[in-house]
Amino acid sequence: MKGKINKKEKKKLRYMTKDKQLTIGEIEKIDINKYNEISRFSVKNKNKRNALKGKAYLKKLILRKQKKEDIQNKKSLNIPIEKKIPRSIDQLALFDESKINNENENFLLSEKYIDEFSDYFKNNKEPNIIITSIKRPSKNTILFMKELTLTFPHIFYEPRLDHSLDFLFKNAIQNDFSTFILIEEGIDKHPKYMFISTLPNGPTSKYSLTNIMYAHKKNADIEITTLPPEVYITNFNTFIGERIKRQLHTLVPFTPNYKGQKVVVFYNQRDFIFFRHFKYNFVDKKKCSLYEIGPGFTLQLLSLKDGLINDKEKMYEFILRPDMKVNRKKMYL
Repeated sequence: MKGKINKKEKKKLRYMTKDKQLTIGEIEKIDINKYNEISRFSVKNKNKRNALKGKAYLKKLILRKQKKEDIQNKKSLNIPIEKKIPRSIDQLALFDESKINNENENFLLSEKYIDEFSDYFKNNKEPNIIITSIKRPSKNTILFMKELTLTFPHIFYEPRLDHSLDFLFKNAIQNDFSTFILIEEGIDKHPKYMFISTLPNGPTSKYSLTNIMYAHKKNADIEITTLPPEVYITNFNTFIGERIKRQLHTLVPFTPNYKGQKVVVFYNQRDFIFFRHFKYNFVDKKKCSLYEIGPGFTLQLLSLKDGLINDKEKMYEFILRPDMKVNRKKMYL
C-alpha cells in the first residue's frame, strides 16, 4: 500500500482494533475480500472482527492521503480540478408528475386563460382586499394586520366584532372586494394561521404562519409608503404551486409604482414560502442599496380548496397530511 501513516494514526488504529499486540503488518495480511459478502459485525471471532475494522480504517486513511496528493500534483501542473457539487435536499428531490415541464406547459397556458385569476392578469381588475381576524383578537394579531395594510395597497381592515363569516363574505362580495384574508391566532396569542379566499367563488388557501418579524422592530427609521410595490414570486414549479403563485400575485396591483421603490418577495424553498418586504435606493447608475423594512414571515401551505372558507361541501385540491411530511425530498410546490 502507498502512503505513510504517522504515530497518531497508528495509535488510533491500534485503539480501534482493541488489541495492542496486533501490528500494522498483521492487519494488512488479513484478506478483507472474504468478508465483503457478509457484514463485518457478523464475524464471530473478536480478533478478526477488530482487525477488519482496523484495516478498513487504514484503507480509508491511505485513500484520503492519495486524494490530497493528487490534488497537489494537479495544482502544481496547473490542471483544472473538478469542484464537487454539494448534495442538498433540492438536488435530491424526488420526481413529481405534477411538475411543470415542456410537455404539460401548453395545457397550463390554456388553463390560465379560464381560471379564477384571469381577470387580474388581463389587467381588468385591481385588487381590493379585506382583512379580518377571529373574534376578540390579541394586540399582536391587530399589529400584524396593521402592518399588512401598510405593506399591500388597497387593503382594508374590517373589525370582526360578533359578525359571522357568512355575513362578512356576503358584505365583501356586495362591496366588490376581490380577496378576503382571515388571520387566526394560537394559544400564545400570536398569529398562527392565514386564510386567503379569492372572491366571489374561491379558491381558498390555508397557511401556517411562523417566524413573524414586525416592521417596527426591523427598521423603525425607514418610512413605509403605501404606493404599489413591485412583486417577485419565484420557485413554484408544480400545478399546485402555479395556482398558489397566481393567487399570491393578486394581492399586489398588476402595474407597480416605481416611485415607491419597494419590492415584495414571495420565495418558495422546500414548500416554505418566505415573505420579505424591501426598500431600495439608487446610490449611482451601477449601485443600489437594499433595506429590509418588514414585516417578514414564513408560510406553509396546509390546504387548497374550491370555494370560500365557509363552504364545507367544496372539494379540496390539496391537503398537507401528516404522512406527507415524512419524506423531506418530496416537494409539492
